[in-house]
Amino acid sequence: MAYFKKGEVDLAVQQFRKALELGPDNEIITEEFNIISEKLKELTIASEKIKGISVISEKLRNEIIKRMLAEGIEAYKDGNYFHAMEEFNEILLIDGKNAEAQRWRKETTETIDKFMAPWLKEGVEAYKNGDIDAAIISFIKVTNLEPGNKEAKEYLGKIGTGKIEATIKIEVDTHYLRGITLYTDGKYEEAIESWKKVLELEPRHEKAALNIDKAKRKIEGVTKTK
Repeated sequence: MAYFKKGEVDLAVQQFRKALELGPDNEIITEEFNIISEKLKELTIASEKIKGISVISEKLRNEIIKRMLAEGIEAYKDGNYFHAMEEFNEILLIDGKNAEAQRWRKETTETIDKFMAPWLKEGVEAYKNGDIDAAIISFIKVTNLEPGNKEAKEYLGKIGTGKIEATIKIEVDTHYLRGITLYTDGKYEEAIESWKKVLELEPRHEKAALNIDKAKRKIEGVTKTK
């Protein structure tokens, strides 16, 4: 999975194809190959969407890349590593030699790796102690950033889809609504932290992401009036 974690999905696919030739019945290799293949499809679709960028003026192209890079960096600083990695990978689809995107993607990958071990440890301990809800939350955080993580997937497989979905829904709804309450009370920074927890469990939660931006603008407005 090394190539995959670096965002080099095409090389990862080639690597797993060779592995499948040597062990066609290996379920783990087959499953991880399917995950990577799906990611490649997603990136291909993204590439098609931005294909028009290559034929526009260099000035506009650079401006688009600049905005995407800024969004990726902001997502990284907010702890939304899933979205950050998406932005950096899309930039590199447009400009494969973009040094800033390469640097930030590398830093994002390294940061993700630092979180993996503690989350896995927390998940395993919670599972062994019978705290299944806490275990699910830890393992989902891991798989959101590394879908093919074998250990997290094995534990989640023992728990079952129904229980996982119910737990995540309750947790996401709780943090999201808490963020709304905090925002209404003018506690914008605390609201942001609550919505960040939503994104850890559901990275594509659009309302949480939009509300974070709204709360940041409120904070900026308060700062300017002082």
